[in-house]
Amino acid sequence: MSEQDDDPLLRDLARLPARPIDDLTGERVRRRAQAILDEERRLAARPWLRSATRVWSRAVAPALLAGSVGFYLWWSVSFTAALYGSNAPREARRARPAGVMLASRR
Repeated sequence: MSEQDDDPLLRDLARLPARPIDDLTGERVRRRAQAILDEERRLAARPWLRSATRVWSRAVAPALLAGSVGFYLWWSVSFTAALYGSNAPREARRARPAGVMLASRR
């Protein structure tokens, strides 16, 4: 017996009834599978392109995305802090009474 035969989840999945697929969905699945196979054939002809594509999709693009998110987070926090004036030194804010601060903003 193979490991797949011992897996209860795979046995349960094999017992599920097959759902009929309408023609439109079947055509969409066929076209998508054909496009993926064509892409794999194109990449198989040039091994360096396959490696470059995998490096891009697995390392470079996620790193760029994470960097962009980090930059945006830094910018938004800095902008919000500047907008609400939290860049003023704490001592200067403590030294002035609240009434003086309100009068100076008018």
